[in-house]
Amino acid sequence: MFARLFSLILLIGVLIFIPQTVLADAKTGVCTKQIPSNRNVGPFLQNVCLECYDQGNCSVNDILSVIASIGNFILGIIASLVFLMYIIGGIYWLTAGGDKGRVDKGKKYVVGSTFGLLIVLFAYAGITTLKLALESGKIGDQEVIICDGTDATEGKACGLNQKCVKNQCLSLCTIQYSAQEGEFFDQKYCADLSDDEKTGNRETGCIKNLCPGGENIQCCNVPDYLKEHYMQEKGLSDEITT
Repeated sequence: MFARLFSLILLIGVLIFIPQTVLADAKTGVCTKQIPSNRNVGPFLQNVCLECYDQGNCSVNDILSVIASIGNFILGIIASLVFLMYIIGGIYWLTAGGDKGRVDKGKKYVVGSTFGLLIVLFAYAGITTLKLALESGKIGDQEVIICDGTDATEGKACGLNQKCVKNQCLSLCTIQYSAQEGEFFDQKYCADLSDDEKTGNRETGCIKNLCPGGENIQCCNVPDYLKEHYMQEKGLSDEITT
């Protein structure tokens, strides 16, 4: 009974938190600069924009990023619980001393934990495949992982055109064109070119295959109007660092 309940809890955890991770990976909104990695903002705010953290000027993507970070944290707890259930089951099994009841109880812990773990792995694999299909229009064969800040995940793919950098899942655009020391803005950002027709703005210097999303999401120069807007909100000089 306990093993079934534990498996059900694992399944609910996957259904609630993994979809949030999927939604938060595609950052296609306006974000001129992310929080520097050397700032200690805690595990839940690492992927939000600097404007959101400093001024409260947050977009839906920032909110989803926080939810995704919480989801990743919960997934880590779930993995720890699975490991704990294995240990408990092993203890029952090894200390049974011929008691069939304790042996059966140990087996239930191990089997239930294994079943729950398989649910987590298959659910994550399925949702990740769906995410890549929605972003690229085809079923991708790219291996993706959850960034955990360890050497095992550093530099590995965590999504379409994204890699793990210091516990953050960043687009290749952000990685290659991030702001240098003393600069206010990243050199480029992921822009939705389909919005140009609606707003009349024209992005420049755009490069394909550096951002999560379809063909319309490209790595472009940060436009001056976004820089000016950011500088005005910060109350800084009109001089824009490029």
